[in-house]
Amino acid sequence: MNATLTPPSREVFPNPPLKWFGGKTYLAPHIHRLAPRHTFRGIPYGGALGELWSWSYQGVSEVVNDIDLQLTNLWRCLQDRTLFEQLRRELELTPFGRPFYDAAAAVMQLWERHAAERAEELDREPSPFWAARFFVLVRQSRGGDRKGFAPLSISRLRRGVNEQASAWWTAIDGLWEV
Repeated sequence: MNATLTPPSREVFPNPPLKWFGGKTYLAPHIHRLAPRHTFRGIPYGGALGELWSWSYQGVSEVVNDIDLQLTNLWRCLQDRTLFEQLRRELELTPFGRPFYDAAAAVMQLWERHAAERAEELDREPSPFWAARFFVLVRQSRGGDRKGFAPLSISRLRRGVNEQASAWWTAIDGLWEV
C-alpha cells in the first residue's frame, strides 16, 4: 500500500514538540509534493521530526535515527508512560524564564564535558532528568538553536499571557499528543 502524499491537517497530527534549528516543519508540504510514493521511509537525521508528523502512516514502515543522544533520550522518555509522567511533572513546574534556561544550559554543559562516561548509561536507561533539561534548553532558546535564551516580546499576548510563555505551556501540554 502506498502512502498518501497530501499532508493531513494539523488536527490529525500534533505539532512537533521541539523547535529545531534546520527543521523541516515548514518545508513539509513541498517535501510531500516531491516525494515519490513509497512503503518505506528512512530518516537518518530525525531532529524534532518536523516534517514526519504530517505524513500518512498507513502501509508505510519508518526508521528514524539521530546521533544526538540527548534528543533520542527525550524521544524514549516520551514513549514510556512512567518516564513521560516524570518528565511532564518536572516541565509543568518549570516556568519560562532566563534563570531556568541558564540553569538547563549549565547542566547540559556539564553533560557535554562528561558525555563519554554518561553516554552508555543514558543509552541503556532513559532519564527524565536529562530529557527535561534538554527540552528546556531547546524550547526556551531562540529558534531552537540552544545558543541563547529566546527574547521576550513585550507587545504580543497569546491566551492572555506573554507570547513565549504561552508557547512554552502549549508545548508541554502538547507532549501527550506525541
